[in-house]
Amino acid sequence: MHLIKVDPRALKENPDRTRQTKSSPLADALLLATIKAVGIVQPPIVTAEVDGGNGYIINTGHRRVKQAIAAGLEEIEVLVEEAASDNGAMRSMIANIAVEPLNPVDQWRAIERLVAVGWTEEAIGVALAQPLRQIR
Repeated sequence: MHLIKVDPRALKENPDRTRQTKSSPLADALLLATIKAVGIVQPPIVTAEVDGGNGYIINTGHRRVKQAIAAGLEEIEVLVEEAASDNGAMRSMIANIAVEPLNPVDQWRAIERLVAVGWTEEAIGVALAQPLRQIR
């Protein structure tokens, strides 16, 4: 991974984003206040766009990017990582679970997406340390 500076408005949403439910307005306001006061403490993680694009796709840190834009930041630091064969779908799910458990709907969407990009139910269960019946 390497650190670069980019315009947050140029970053693209990840179509495989795991957590699709909205955060609370209070949580967003607190994050915005923190970013205005001290900047972004933990840089968002991005991957280079594939399929002919030359931009970056957000893997983790969607809220940080959104609030950086709201704060009027013209440039933020991001960590660029190598693209995964599944476009980072599993990385995204694990990163989101580490922050806060996914609600059942977001978890179902994430598992459906992983299956669509080639993960088997058994492999998902192993990666998430969950029983196969829960994955199904």
